[in-house]
Amino acid sequence: MSREVELFRELAQFEGKAGAFKVKMPLFYYDASAFSVMFTASYSEVVKLLPSPRLKPYRILRKFALVNLAAFSYRDTDVG
Repeated sequence: MSREVELFRELAQFEGKAGAFKVKMPLFYYDASAFSVMFTASYSEVVKLLPSPRLKPYRILRKFALVNLAAFSYRDTDVG
């Protein structure tokens, strides 16, 4: 996507901090792609893999959970 898109000209950005770095907020992603895939998995096995008991998998049916895997490729953004 070109940086000349009207949306990017209309939204005002401000300087924010991300850790020790100064960045423009909101971040603009001018050229990016992504994919996502969902699988079913054993609910009880997914529960065992989660780092905290406060996290709960999304249950479907009785014994299954949905697991989502996503990947992003950012080719041109405000941070490089």
